[in-house]
Amino acid sequence: MTALEFDFELERGDFSLTAAAKLDAPVTGVFGPSGAGKSTFLECLAGLVRPTRGFIRIGDEVVFDSDKKLFTPPHQRGLGFVFQDRRLFPHLSVMKNLCYGKRSANGGATVRDVIELFVLEPLLERRPTSLSGGEQQRVALGRTLLSNPRLLLLDEPLVALDQKLRAQILPYLTRLREATGVPLLYVSHDLSEILQQTRQLLLIESGRTTAFGELLDLVRSGNITHGNLDNVLALKVDHHDAQTGLSFLTTPSGSTIAGSLVDADLGKELHIGLRPEDIVLALDEVSGISTRNQLPGQIEALIEEGTRVLALVDIGIELLVELTPGAIRELQLEPGRSVVCLFKANALRYLD
Repeated sequence: MTALEFDFELERGDFSLTAAAKLDAPVTGVFGPSGAGKSTFLECLAGLVRPTRGFIRIGDEVVFDSDKKLFTPPHQRGLGFVFQDRRLFPHLSVMKNLCYGKRSANGGATVRDVIELFVLEPLLERRPTSLSGGEQQRVALGRTLLSNPRLLLLDEPLVALDQKLRAQILPYLTRLREATGVPLLYVSHDLSEILQQTRQLLLIESGRTTAFGELLDLVRSGNITHGNLDNVLALKVDHHDAQTGLSFLTTPSGSTIAGSLVDADLGKELHIGLRPEDIVLALDEVSGISTRNQLPGQIEALIEEGTRVLALVDIGIELLVELTPGAIRELQLEPGRSVVCLFKANALRYLD
C-alpha cells in the first residue's frame, strides 16, 4: 500500500489552500462543495501546481519540500491523473491512446489486461470524438492505468456524465480497485457517489482540509451534517416477484429488504441509496400498513444537530435515521434501545 503524507500551503492570488493528512486506505474519498479547492489539492499532489510551502511524501519518497527546495516534476512522481474532461488525443484511435499511456511505463498492467478490464475491444479502432462520455471515461481510466501508477488521482470522474452513464462507469471503478490494488484518491462533491467506493473520507472546505476519517466517525464528530448524508448499502439480489412488482435483496448479515422491481441477475451486488429522512423508527413491529420493510435493530448512537437528531441504528448493517428531538423524547430513545426501522420499497434508489 502506497501511503501518502502531506502538510503544505498554497497561496495564489485571492485563493489559499491548506492541506495536511496521512492517507493509507485503499480508497480515500476527497469530499467537499464545489469551489472548495479539491481539484487544486490534487494538482499539488501531482506536481501540476507548486505549493508555496510544506512537504509531500509518496511512499518513502519526498516529492516536494520547500525547506530543501525539492520539487519532483509530475512525470517522475509515478501518479496517474484522470481529469474531469478526460483529455484523450482526438486524432488517435482508442488503441493508440492506450499505447501512449504504456509507452514509457515498465511493468504493471498490459494493454490486453486493460482492454479486458474495461471492455474496450469493440472501441479500439474508433477515435474519441465518436465515443459516448462513458466510453471516453473508460478509455481515460485504461490509459492512466497503463502508465503503471503507484497512486491514482480521480478528479470528479463522473461529473460530466448523466445519471445513466454514471451508473455504467461506477462498476468499472470498482473493478479497477479490485483488480489492480492501486490506491485511489477519489474527488467528488457527491457524497453518495464516493460512498459507493469507500467510507474513508478527507474533507475539504473553503480551501482547508478540515477532517479525515471513517464516515460514521465524521458524523459523530459533527464534521458531516445530515444535509449531505445518504445511506449507501451494498445488497445482493435474492429473487424477483413480478406479480407484486418487487425485488428482494439481502444484506451481508442475511436480512431481506424489498425494493421496487429491478432488472438485475440473481446474486448481483447492487448499490442502494436510502435517505435518512425516509426511514421511520418504531418501538415494535407495526401491523396493518403498506410499508414493506420492517427491520429490527438497536440504536448505537444519537447525534444531535440543531433541530434534527441522527440515530445510528444497527440492523446487521448500520443505518442513519433522521429524527426530531420531540420524537426522541416521546419514544424515550437512547443508545441500546431496541427499535424497528420502517421504510417503503420505493424509498430504495438503485445507484447502479
